[in-house]
Amino acid sequence: MKKIIVFVLDEADVMIATQGHHDQCIRIHKMLNTQCQMLFFSATYDKEVMDFARLIVADPTIIRLMREEESLENIKQYYVRCKNEEGKYNAIQNIYGCISVGQAIIFCHTRRTAAWLAAKMTSDGHSVAVLSGDLTVEQRLAVLDRFRSGLEKVLITTNVLSRGKSGIAINLLTDEKTMKVCSDIEKHFNKKIEVLNTDSADDIEKIGT
Repeated sequence: MKKIIVFVLDEADVMIATQGHHDQCIRIHKMLNTQCQMLFFSATYDKEVMDFARLIVADPTIIRLMREEESLENIKQYYVRCKNEEGKYNAIQNIYGCISVGQAIIFCHTRRTAAWLAAKMTSDGHSVAVLSGDLTVEQRLAVLDRFRSGLEKVLITTNVLSRGKSGIAINLLTDEKTMKVCSDIEKHFNKKIEVLNTDSADDIEKIGT
């Protein structure tokens, strides 16, 4: 451990806030050389996490994105109210049934949901790839390469990917909690997220133009 010269903590907010990971981070830090460079990466940092990071990293250099740099203007945002997981899948089916979708990235909260969705979409004839945290680095790169080259048209993932392309983002929401998150995102970025009725072919066709 004393020979390690760079220590990188990715998804630092999750690693530090999660019970167990918090204590492991402290134990690992104590075992490292005092000259070891510490790097923390995260999309979000609340005050508790920042306080902990400053405790571990003395006099840190902090690099933040300006708020206007966090949101991509070339991605149009929509949300769909769904009753449950099956309702989400029906919304996806309706979207594919009404407009031509070149490629899509679908984000899921859990591996179980990702596997379930991949099986459903594959059985419906879609060319699907799955990217999740249980893959090796080589496997992840292979999946991404196949998606980029167009061999698969749908990428289902439990990971947040860097997405720089222009396009459409559709949020499938099932309860008041996720609705509040959507509303908070609107306020944070000062960017309207439009409601989309996936039971209406006319509404869906509008987003494809």
